[in-house]
Amino acid sequence: MASLSDIIVKKELRLCKIGKKLGYFHCWEQYADPGCQYSRVFGIVEFDDRIKRVDPTKIQFIDETHNYLHVKKEYL
Repeated sequence: MASLSDIIVKKELRLCKIGKKLGYFHCWEQYADPGCQYSRVFGIVEFDDRIKRVDPTKIQFIDETHNYLHVKKEYL
């Protein structure tokens, strides 16, 4: 069994596309208004000129991790 000293947490960026713009996906954010009447998840994406909250359905990953899914699908 792994101990806490065996766990390595790495901060990695993922290349993604939102519409026609390229960006780096940083993480997911859970957002709620002050009264907790409204809650939703956003992706935090870095573009060349800004950082923006993005609806998850708009994020298209285009990195090696994503390409692996295409390769595996061809062999199934």
